Amino acid sequence: MSEIHFNPGKKLRDLILKIYPYDENEKSIHMSLDKAFKLEKSLHYYSYMSMINFVFKRIVCYAKYLYKKKNNFTESFYSDIEIFLRYKSEIPEMYYEQIKSLLVEIIKYNNKKITKNKRKGIIEATDFETTKCYLSSNNLLEEELYTTRISDSNIDSNVLLKPELDHIWPKSYGGPTENDNLKFACAKYNIEKGNFIDKYDYHYEDVVFEVEPDSESFNRCLKVIHKIALGAKNEYKCSNDDIKLSDADNIKIVKIDEDDCSHFFNLEIINEKRSQL
Repeated sequence: MSEIHFNPGKKLRDLILKIYPYDENEKSIHMSLDKAFKLEKSLHYYSYMSMINFVFKRIVCYAKYLYKKKNNFTESFYSDIEIFLRYKSEIPEMYYEQIKSLLVEIIKYNNKKITKNKRKGIIEATDFETTKCYLSSNNLLEEELYTTRISDSNIDSNVLLKPELDHIWPKSYGGPTENDNLKFACAKYNIEKGNFIDKYDYHYEDVVFEVEPDSESFNRCLKVIHKIALGAKNEYKCSNDDIKLSDADNIKIVKIDEDDCSHFFNLEIINEKRSQL
């Protein structure tokens, strides 16, 4: 069993979740819409978690802004963080020290680079003939990491499938540069994922189509970022067998309710061969 390393970003978000827990009985427009369209509290919970992610990112980015401004962890850095917490939030004072400590660790993790030996070890331990992108299930074509940042325009499709070592929980938000937080992704999908943390960072309202999932029109409508969002719904696993996308035989996007249209909450990724057994 692989070692689980300390993740200060996740610790801070978990702390915010503890301070402001989800209340499934809280009255809101999202709850009313869930009930009206039988979404089983999907909008209510997604909206809550999206706001949690926003608050978490705001606190982290403010700390990183201060760090760059002060150029170190000075006394004024810590005092300005406390002023922010005290006057620009209503976070209880009992959590101030814990938050400041986690913010320092997040900034340190953000500045930490993967060592050449670690990178070399991961590459040498990986069979690229069988390893697939954990975000898309695409086959990875090359045996060397493609480290240059690229865009989709004027780039050969094979280049976009070259593997990049991705931080599952973004390094910029405290994700550790350790094996348990590193996975190979094809460059095309890794670029689109960016610094998104999880499924609550994606715009589910963009994924609403009138066409069927197995049609050419659907493939034209569905962008890479939409596919990543659908994969993130089940932590990049197939919904019919819980197998990782990177280990699946042949993935396919299908509707959950055949009598509904193709929207985010009605689409899932399945392992097609497994579903036919």
